[in-house]
Amino acid sequence: MLTRSRSMRMAAAMVRRAAMAAVASAFGGCYAQTPLTAFPAPATRILAELNDAGRLGMAEQVGPSVTSIEGVLDSARMDSAFTVHVMYVSFINGTVARWSGEPVTLRPEFVGTLYERHLSKGRTVVFAGGLVAAATVFAVTRGLGVLGGGSDAPSPGGNGNSNSRWVHP
Repeated sequence: MLTRSRSMRMAAAMVRRAAMAAVASAFGGCYAQTPLTAFPAPATRILAELNDAGRLGMAEQVGPSVTSIEGVLDSARMDSAFTVHVMYVSFINGTVARWSGEPVTLRPEFVGTLYERHLSKGRTVVFAGGLVAAATVFAVTRGLGVLGGGSDAPSPGGNGNSNSRWVHP
């Protein structure tokens, strides 16, 4: 009995870890980046992919080998330098560093492609539907009775007849 209990706990822990990993990765999937054709308004969340000149020119401000900078646009002039309150910086080796909104000045000639990051309604609906389906399967397979199933046990103090009243001793 002890080994079964232990194996059940291990299986439950694996399921929890897998579920947390799926939820964490799916939340990132609810967003989409679309290339900008015009310079966005201030307070727009943007992702700036740096070109080779940008990786070299921005090294002093954000560190070496940076491939992209994500943050909230502060100023709205593309013809000269613009300021971004940085949230994330991505590096060539694939690592991502989280920032706390520090302002960084970007020059247009350092940016290869500029994207707007926004919530994707379609992806969010699919994610929410998947969560509901997973929760339903979990509840049904565990016999949690969330779909109207009831207990066959008689009510306290009753004789099994649903019309009988609970009689206090």
